[in-house]
Amino acid sequence: YNFLSVQNFSNIKSFYTVRYEDMAGNGTDWLIHKVEKDLNVTAKCKPIKGKPRRVRPLSKDYVEYMQEFVDWEAEKLIGFSPTDV
Repeated sequence: YNFLSVQNFSNIKSFYTVRYEDMAGNGTDWLIHKVEKDLNVTAKCKPIKGKPRRVRPLSKDYVEYMQEFVDWEAEKLIGFSPTDV
């Protein structure tokens, strides 16, 4: 098993894969509303606003290494692709 298989457990009502980058950039409002709707509850917390992501320069060698050696099939399951490096 891995964490993605949790969605198939019998006692799970809703399951979301959420990337940190998405919450940091877009805020948490969308996720809170999704949970409220799926679980028929009202949140008691306030959403956090997103912030633009600071892009850091990466060396060409690092990018090539990551594109070649990362398991991109696994990364694709959580929304990443080689062009994200």
